[in-house]
Amino acid sequence: MLTKEQWAKHVLPKMAEFMHVDTSSVSNTQSGFSREIWKSITAYYEKNAPEVLPIPALPTIDTLKRFQVLIPPGRYGIPSLTMLRKKADGGFCLADANTKSWLELRADYSISKAGEITEGGVDMLQWKDHSYSLFMGSFSPTEEALGLLLKHPLGAIERASVIADSLQRPVCMRAHDWNKDGAPDFVICEFGKYAGGLSLYLSQPDGKLKRSVLQSSPGAVSAELRDFNKDGLMDIVVLFAQANERIDLMLSDGKGGFKIINLMQFPASYGSSSLKLYDLDADGMEEFIYTAGDNADFPAIIKPYHGIYIYKMVPGYKLKRTAFYPLPGAYAAHPGDFDGDGKPELACISFFPDWEKHPELSFVIIDLDQSKKPTYSYIPDLFKAGRWIVMESTDIEGDGDLDILLGSMTMETSPATPLTALWAKNKIPFVVLRNLNK
Repeated sequence: MLTKEQWAKHVLPKMAEFMHVDTSSVSNTQSGFSREIWKSITAYYEKNAPEVLPIPALPTIDTLKRFQVLIPPGRYGIPSLTMLRKKADGGFCLADANTKSWLELRADYSISKAGEITEGGVDMLQWKDHSYSLFMGSFSPTEEALGLLLKHPLGAIERASVIADSLQRPVCMRAHDWNKDGAPDFVICEFGKYAGGLSLYLSQPDGKLKRSVLQSSPGAVSAELRDFNKDGLMDIVVLFAQANERIDLMLSDGKGGFKIINLMQFPASYGSSSLKLYDLDADGMEEFIYTAGDNADFPAIIKPYHGIYIYKMVPGYKLKRTAFYPLPGAYAAHPGDFDGDGKPELACISFFPDWEKHPELSFVIIDLDQSKKPTYSYIPDLFKAGRWIVMESTDIEGDGDLDILLGSMTMETSPATPLTALWAKNKIPFVVLRNLNK
């Protein structure tokens, strides 16, 4: 799964630190390992790990011509977007980790509202006459619980009130009325660092939220809500990254409790990055669209198992893989009919592409037509505008086709690339890919 160099220089030294192994001593350590036992463990990896990993074989690559690239005129410092959304009025909402700012833009890209707030706005949703926004508190890894959940009247971020705090680097939220009191309850993915979890915040008669921890495991990165067993109760499917990478199904008992069923387990080197549900083959059942591509823990190498995986649910709550599309550094995959042919494609971003050989694959659209070989279509030179970390597919102009928003993050660039200086110079926060189909 990893090269000799990654094991010897990075993973095994960190493993020794976690396991309290004193590699400089012959005495027994806190974990009971002698230096000789530890040497035998490291020798195994030094002998059996490959010098290099195989380069993934990419499908046909073609240019993408059905989008017009629109670059907004505003510049707000070194790009470090953690969220980019289309607003109901046609404008845009973006959060920037570097400047700790929240910006609301009109459809013509002029600023309608701006405010300084805690670092890393990552999610927002609307429930009746209020909207809610979620903030990581720290984009960089930390054990400090600095995350916030805010409630504010529609369009009035300046009057926001904190309704939940001390969150451990939250990255995703979903809302549903589990206790049937008319107010939203929230499932929040707290990515954390070494500690984190999946938490349920139930609304209370006094207007406050009561927290219960559904899973105390770091790396909760994405959640979706569905009634999987058709019992009339809302269930949760959640993707965990970090050490124990997995997809879990959580079946609701209707009383605030959930039965946890593990659907899929992944190696810790995968770098699980996103999960979407979508009926790709129009059979009435949604597929699980999973991406693996996070590559930030150690010096990045190209991994042949990075990419987009398609799974179908089979009886017994198991996932069966039906397709794999290699894409080094894959960070997100959004399904949609972008070419207007009545069949879905996948719009994909990579935060860790092969910058030397295939930087153009930082954004691609994958044709899923099973009657021919998969085709990856890219926009020439789009990678020079930014390093895409967030994406939204939406109809910006209301003309019936799907456009795409791409937000850039260049604050903590790894691996090093000459493009970093260009991104920093141009300071392009995001681009709009305007669909020309209609």
